[in-house]
Amino acid sequence: MTKNVLNTDLTGKVCVVTGAGGAICGMFAEKLAAAGGKVAVLDLNEEAAKKVADSITAEGGIAKAYKANVLDRDNLEQVRQQILADFGPCDVLINGAGGNNPRATTDNEFHYEAKDIENCKTFFDLDKSGVEFVFSLNWLGTLLPTQVFAADMIDRNGNILNIASMNAYTPLTKIPAYSGAKSAIVNFTQWLATYFAKSGIRVNAIAPGFFVGNQNRGLLFNEDGTPTPRTGKILAGTPMGRFGELGKQGVLALLCDSTNVERPGFTPSEKTVGATFMRQFQNCDERIIVTTFASNVHRVQQVLDAAAKCGRKVAVTGRSMENMMKVSTELGYMKVPKNTLVDINKIKGLPKNKQVIVTTGSQGEEMSALYRMAFSTHKQVEIGAGDKVILSASAVPGNEVTVGRVINELFRKGATVIYDRADMLHVSGHACQEELKIIHALTKPRFFVPLHGEQRMLQIHCQLAQQMGMDRNHIAIGDNGSVIEITGKSMKIGGSVTAGEVYVDGSGVGDVGAVVMRDRKRLAEDGMVVVVLPIATQDGALLAPPEIITRGFIYVKESGDLMKELQSVAQDAAESVSRKRARDDGELRGTVKSAVSSYLFKNTKRSPMVIPVVTRL
Repeated sequence: MTKNVLNTDLTGKVCVVTGAGGAICGMFAEKLAAAGGKVAVLDLNEEAAKKVADSITAEGGIAKAYKANVLDRDNLEQVRQQILADFGPCDVLINGAGGNNPRATTDNEFHYEAKDIENCKTFFDLDKSGVEFVFSLNWLGTLLPTQVFAADMIDRNGNILNIASMNAYTPLTKIPAYSGAKSAIVNFTQWLATYFAKSGIRVNAIAPGFFVGNQNRGLLFNEDGTPTPRTGKILAGTPMGRFGELGKQGVLALLCDSTNVERPGFTPSEKTVGATFMRQFQNCDERIIVTTFASNVHRVQQVLDAAAKCGRKVAVTGRSMENMMKVSTELGYMKVPKNTLVDINKIKGLPKNKQVIVTTGSQGEEMSALYRMAFSTHKQVEIGAGDKVILSASAVPGNEVTVGRVINELFRKGATVIYDRADMLHVSGHACQEELKIIHALTKPRFFVPLHGEQRMLQIHCQLAQQMGMDRNHIAIGDNGSVIEITGKSMKIGGSVTAGEVYVDGSGVGDVGAVVMRDRKRLAEDGMVVVVLPIATQDGALLAPPEIITRGFIYVKESGDLMKELQSVAQDAAESVSRKRARDDGELRGTVKSAVSSYLFKNTKRSPMVIPVVTRL
């Protein structure tokens, strides 16, 4: 028996597969049987169906062929009764019957080519009956079997899988009827899933890419087996083929991103975000502020396009966003619609329903433009009631608290905040489970190292690799700095090296650590306060009131009262320290620092660096 690659036990389950005499669904039938299912192989071509069923039974599986016309409900009802008698009620239905027709296919890809093709069949020459046949075969050929066999699934945890096509999402030239019919299958699947949601039936669809079958072999390959020009275009637009070629050559080790390994299915197209922008921009009478990753050029492009279509001007704020737009525009990666971009200082003069501001700060960074808007420290933009703020990014693990803080502050200011949980405002740049499976299947690596993710993600990716047939001993999960030694026959974790952040300043590399950088940041934000304490060497007595020196904190000449109070707080704190052992300098500095810091934050809401200096005289 062939290997069960489904990792699912279907023992005793009755699986009905239409179009099972073909390449794709014939393979489905074989794998369902390998998982223990009792497979009803349905096809209009009885001979082809019998060939598949015989192959399954020869391998020890359970299968039987049935001649079935998916466009004839009476015939399907008869087949259903036969299956009930042979196997029992249907548990799994795969609607795979479908196809195209030459009468619904053009000879030319583009209309202008017609003049160069003799007796060319153009879009205007498509045969009505041919188009009707394609829609009937694909659409009714899914509807009717579902009507017949789903009746046995009600409240029995049945499963329906419809075979759509990638043409449903990216229509292929020459075949408008087929592309349209498969798009209808996608929509029908979504409808069915909703309709049967509380009836114990799951409904899904898959969208295969190009498979060579009897229907399309002549279209894709010449008689000598070489690819046709059309196949050449298909292969050129299928980069996954490159992974497959590497897999054939032999991949020693695969190192793969694990960020989205917890998410089932596939990562949606970036285009879905553009549709959301249009929906959010339309009929909005308030100012719109959008934040996203500055590196996501296409996301910003979609904001520009949506704004232009809705008659809005766009201003940009945030250093990284401004730099990104400048560079990507110069290199031709971004095209700014004419008369759309304006300076941030000028957009304030426009009506609110004509404004869009694109900003940094999607991760809640304290120095970002959006953070400064939320906390009223941005020089050009003040968030007001009614403003619509769109966060077109999900929080990177670890940033949830900072992002939540900004969102809360925006709500507090009366803004309407739209974020990922509320709408399709972000699609990940990372692969989900099914895409990761495809990469593993194509590359077939000897060794595997999961990368880029939390520990739980690395572990789950390890499990997924094992599900794809990898030996656990051929998988290494390392920590930052781990040394992974790989040879042609073995892999092991051997020792570690220093890893982490390396800070570079104007005069050295690595000699400035995190503590120094933290202090620099604090000094830049809130300045410093130095408290000089003159102490008698003999008895530790305070010889004079503390001297207060500030830099980058306040303008002393205009803050006389605060300086006097600060001096008094420092003196009281110093005198509260026991004079035993002539006062311990460490204890004295700690007490004064704590008291001064608390007073300053309470009265100014700022946290300057406080440096007590003990001078013994």
